[in-house]
Amino acid sequence: MELSHDQNAPAQCRFNKIHILGRGAFGEVWKAQSEEDGKFYAIKIMPLSTEGGTKYHKRELELLTKLELSERNVIKYFKSWIMNVGSGRQMCIQMELCSVNLGDFIYFNNMGGAEIIKSEAPTLYQHVFPQILNGLDAIHSIYWVHRDIHIGNILIANHNPQGISDINVKIADFGLARYIETDFKMSANSLTVVPTFGKLSAGVGNELFRAPEQSSEEYDFKVDIYSSGIVFYLLKRYIPNRSQVDEEIKALRRNERHIEHLYHKGDQIFNNLITQLLHENPEERPTASKALACLRRGQAAVKKFLVKKYGEETWHRCSSDGDTLSSIKATIQNNPNIGIKADAQVLQQEMTIQNKERLVAITSDEVAREMFLSAETKGEKVMIIESDGKKQPL
Repeated sequence: MELSHDQNAPAQCRFNKIHILGRGAFGEVWKAQSEEDGKFYAIKIMPLSTEGGTKYHKRELELLTKLELSERNVIKYFKSWIMNVGSGRQMCIQMELCSVNLGDFIYFNNMGGAEIIKSEAPTLYQHVFPQILNGLDAIHSIYWVHRDIHIGNILIANHNPQGISDINVKIADFGLARYIETDFKMSANSLTVVPTFGKLSAGVGNELFRAPEQSSEEYDFKVDIYSSGIVFYLLKRYIPNRSQVDEEIKALRRNERHIEHLYHKGDQIFNNLITQLLHENPEERPTASKALACLRRGQAAVKKFLVKKYGEETWHRCSSDGDTLSSIKATIQNNPNIGIKADAQVLQQEMTIQNKERLVAITSDEVAREMFLSAETKGEKVMIIESDGKKQPL
């Protein structure tokens, strides 16, 4: 079935429906194949016949457009158009195709189903939750609040990940997102941005994940922080059956769940953060940026990467004691499969830039740290090509 019924629509707006991915209050999301490039995308289709639907798609489009160039953990937007269907009109939004939402992935994956919660090194929560905070930070940095963060609106971007370190998540569904009016306030040392509360709708978003203050009309970005705290708890709590999740969240909200109920109890930094995220008082909750900084400070210094000699095919796994250039070189020198002395090494990172494989020189500690940080943010592997200085990678 062809998605666009408007014969005058340009080719790049014509898609063939494959199957439906989900339905919501204001429309449907379909997997569809582009007639222009043959690739698969997610197409959200929303009727323009209702006031609620019109408001919903305008908000979503506005925020997606603002985040269009962001490479952070937010679903990628491509374009939108209006489609004529009979006597009605529909808004179509083309986005990247993700495989499954986080809630379904936990229970339906090829890594043991719910047993994935028990995994070690890295744990699911250590790998996934910083990505969620990174996406929230991107949204909040432009003064928008999502208002509907839950495990159904966090998507697994890559298809069929083979291990936890392969998982890349994206925040999606911005129909309830709102821009929060801001003002500037001068303090003794700096100029700060202060939210100014206009009237925000009370009681919006998923009830199980909703922050307490969302029952009123005055709240800000911290409602997303509370909701993310519940997601965080579910990433650390082993719940054998999906049917038990709702009751588990209700028990958490009644303060009937504590650290001893978590499967992973030993990570004090992460455990303390859950308590802060779920604080009843929004002023006591950290921002997404501060929470993310806290986790990065608390993460182990060990950095994992893949390395191969220039001109060879085999990649070798390495674990460095730090993220500096010298620690990377020392690790490579001590690898029995490579063994080139540190002072003779020339290192370059293999990256995909604008769909082309590129090599980027690793020349300083700053570049090395940015390399690891970028990979962690995007859920990618660090891949280094090494030479002895005689053979230079192109």
